Formats: sequence, C-alpha cells, structure tokens
Amino acid sequence: MEVGSRKLVAVRKDHKCLGCEGTISKGDEAVTHSGKTDGKGYRFHLHVECNHFIMKHRVYLEDQVWTNCVHDLKRDFAMVEKVLY
Repeated sequence: MEVGSRKLVAVRKDHKCLGCEGTISKGDEAVTHSGKTDGKGYRFHLHVECNHFIMKHRVYLEDQVWTNCVHDLKRDFAMVEKVLY
C-alpha cells in the first residue's frame, strides 16, 4: 500500500528533477512528492511542467515514475508518430 503526498513548493536549494533530470534552481517552484510504499520512504522533486506532463500521460506510466521518464515518454511518442505518419 502506498501513502503519499504531493505539494507545490518553492525549493530552498537546487534539486534534480526526477522526470527530466534537469536542475530545479533555488527559489523555483517545484512539485515535491513524498511518502511510503512497501514500508520504504521516498521523496522526489519535479519541475511543474514535468509534473503536468506526467499527470496528463499517467496511463502510460502504469502508476510508476522513474529517472528521466518524461524524456523516455516524449521519445516513445515521437517514434510512434514517425511510424504513423
């Protein structure tokens, strides 16, 4: 069972975005995810744009996020579009 929260915050120091691996600079807004799953704690930060992209395409993520998942999905979408058109 997963217990977690998601908050919009202004970060107090630089963080790496889990979704794109880009830097979230001190003072920028970010979405912080934290909680517990299978008894283990987790915490990660996302750019607001990456969080929006993940929420919009969460069906493709199967309730999972991973390092660089935003770039992986965009690459996969581009490959599908190339094949279809």
